[in-house]
Amino acid sequence: METLPEIAKLHHRDDYVDIHLQVVSIDEVVYQNVEASNQNAFHGSAASGYQPSLERSLDGSSLRQILGNNEGVGFGSGNETESYPDGGREAWLVVLGSFVGVVFHFGLINSLGPIQTYISTHQLSDVAPSTIAWIFSIFLTTNFGFCLLGGTLFDYYGSRIPMSVGVVLTTGGLLGTANAQYVYQFILFFSLCTGLGLAFLQTPLFCLVAHWFSQKRALAAGLVTLGVSVGGVIIPLMLSSLYSSVGFTWAIRVLASLCFVTSGVSIWLTKERFRKTSNGVLATPEGQTQISKPLLYRFAGYINNVFDLKAFKNPRFTLCALGMAGAEVYLITAITYFSSYAMAQGVDEKAAYLMITVINASGVLGRSLPGILAYKFGAFNVIVGMLTAVTVCIFALWFPLGHNLSVLYTFAVLLGITSASVLSLAPVCLAQVTPIQSYGRCYAMVFFMVAMGNLVFIPLSGLLIGTGSKENYGHFVLFCGFLSALVTTWFCAARYYLVGGKISVRV
Repeated sequence: METLPEIAKLHHRDDYVDIHLQVVSIDEVVYQNVEASNQNAFHGSAASGYQPSLERSLDGSSLRQILGNNEGVGFGSGNETESYPDGGREAWLVVLGSFVGVVFHFGLINSLGPIQTYISTHQLSDVAPSTIAWIFSIFLTTNFGFCLLGGTLFDYYGSRIPMSVGVVLTTGGLLGTANAQYVYQFILFFSLCTGLGLAFLQTPLFCLVAHWFSQKRALAAGLVTLGVSVGGVIIPLMLSSLYSSVGFTWAIRVLASLCFVTSGVSIWLTKERFRKTSNGVLATPEGQTQISKPLLYRFAGYINNVFDLKAFKNPRFTLCALGMAGAEVYLITAITYFSSYAMAQGVDEKAAYLMITVINASGVLGRSLPGILAYKFGAFNVIVGMLTAVTVCIFALWFPLGHNLSVLYTFAVLLGITSASVLSLAPVCLAQVTPIQSYGRCYAMVFFMVAMGNLVFIPLSGLLIGTGSKENYGHFVLFCGFLSALVTTWFCAARYYLVGGKISVRV
């Protein structure tokens, strides 16, 4: 049995501290030589006499006493000692399936501009722009807010049920949107039905990799979120082409067909490894005890516990959640108004829309490279560096030199790389401070915060922009810069709660 100093030695390699602060693998970190025994013990075997437990004593002291009595998300109460494949055919097929689903999911979100432009000049040409804006505001709020339902279903029943519900709602909503002619029809079919369907799809697509990867989690998550940039380039260009060739109705029908096919492929390729049982502990799908109560009856009971407010007693989770939600909100807001900012600076409409494609295309590098860097240096270290970089770019390039076309294109590339890096690494950081059996719900809680943030900050940004003068847009840029600095501070504080003031720490 190792003493505490001996345990500390396990994490030092050539004076470079390698701290692996993932709650779900504390025993794996301490007892690195019993990974095989963990697997047997998880299935009820007493192989090698090893019985993993979070409360296992180390020379009279429990892990809770050594690491601190963390409430809420910091430590779960279940058996969180399962080892992770970190590779293999099944694990990489999950990555591929999640990637395919994300291409459509965020490709559609990144297509809001082309959809808004078309309906405002055709079906809703006689409707005020402020009224049309509610269609997309409600869509984003529904999409991010109802991730809570998808997260709860995912934790207890796995990925198949929420993803199947999501593909039905999304496909049906898009087919209805194709024939919509009035504002209430767009709100019903697009904002509510399609937004709700995407909410059920989103949580499993981004959370499944956490079931299969630990050491390589940042790399796997980076590959999955690469689909955000790929979809952000392909689908807007596809819609723009279809509008002129077959019209809006058939363009959206093609999009609905793409939803059905890509989501079907995702459901086929992906599967979870853990589910949360009725008493809150982890179980494999094969080993989970069946309960006689109907699914809907049980789910109604789980809805009462959708918000785990005790999670926010843990400052690491709270700060990480604030940082992740804040990053999503201010980056979405900045990108939403970027083309209109460019037009206010005298850039022609075609070039202004092209900049959005530049941002999304640059995100391909931004979502692949950080996963590799995070594997070597740690997700928190990389995300803090990227947030610092985007904050510097806002104050050094966008605000003082945004009137210059070359600088705008340069900033668009840098914004695409840094924003994609932040958005892809934020869920990885969240996974490091969240027990695996509650990750879906905690992830969904963060995106509920994103939904509320979008409902507030997008209209607030519109108020700052006002008449659309250069001066007003300057205020908007400063607003984005201060939000970026605040988010950077939150992630730095979360990192401090994890490792203190140490600099050369992989976390």
